[in-house]
Amino acid sequence: RTQSWSALSQGGSVGVVGGGAYALLVDDSSLYVGGTFTQTGDGAPLTRAARWTWNPPSGSGVVSAAPGSAVTIEGTGLIGVNSVTVGGLTVPIDYSASSGTTITITLPGGLGIGSHPIVADAVGGVGVMGSYVVAAPPPPPAVPSDPPTGVSAAAGDASAVVSWSAPASSGSYPITSYLVTSAPGGKTCLVSAPARDCEVAGLTNGTPYTFAVKALTGAGWSDPSSPSNVVTPSRAPEPSILITGTRTQRLAAVSGTTTGFGMGAMLTPWIRLSGSGAFEQGKITVLVSMDGTFTWERRMRPGRPLSVYFTGGDVRSNTLTLR
Repeated sequence: RTQSWSALSQGGSVGVVGGGAYALLVDDSSLYVGGTFTQTGDGAPLTRAARWTWNPPSGSGVVSAAPGSAVTIEGTGLIGVNSVTVGGLTVPIDYSASSGTTITITLPGGLGIGSHPIVADAVGGVGVMGSYVVAAPPPPPAVPSDPPTGVSAAAGDASAVVSWSAPASSGSYPITSYLVTSAPGGKTCLVSAPARDCEVAGLTNGTPYTFAVKALTGAGWSDPSSPSNVVTPSRAPEPSILITGTRTQRLAAVSGTTTGFGMGAMLTPWIRLSGSGAFEQGKITVLVSMDGTFTWERRMRPGRPLSVYFTGGDVRSNTLTLR
């Protein structure tokens, strides 16, 4: 396990031969030998004195095992190891594994994240054998959002408008998008948060549907929500206006029923009095109520007939004559 022999008066290496050794002197990492020998092992002459030198430990190994693990470090100068420290902490050594080029140690716990030097103190001195890298713990798994709640649907013509409430918890990240999916058919619509409604198109009129909603975050998609209420899309009725009426001596009263006109739609009366050649636009428009009906009245001269119809956009009602 020698590192090197050095002649004290002439060159030489390997060892001493040709006589006995009578004096030994240890000075730090050097052993001085005196005796009756006259040459080194390779035949170079000596003058009865030689020096045997150990180098300090050296190595560049990198280990990253878990604390408490036994690891073998490779290097040089691992002769007569007194102690090994890792990050300044003295660690157990398995001397049975020490061969001058390897030594087995047990890694300590309690060191912070980063690289910590492995330092050996041996006959040749103190030297760095490598480093112990303590890695950062893995981040906790990302938690997806809870499903959206309160999903409801309203049928349209080959479509449905779906609305919902935000999930109770968005998990590890904010919600970025919502996806609505129909059953059956798998028709979808995708909207960006914070919107919480959208229209699913391409449905089949006359088919019952339910809808489920998922939320998207940085952790992926949530589970689907509970299904919505059942809705059946149908073709919207063609707009129409139908009027009926009564006449007293001084008052004409008209009642109307509409389809395809929403609440608040405005209708225009067109009037022709007895003796007039053409219909004239009435001065006051009529408001359609929530149930699609409306009423209209006009004071009249006794015995004078009245004809009237109503328009809403391109839709015209029947013509009613009150006598």
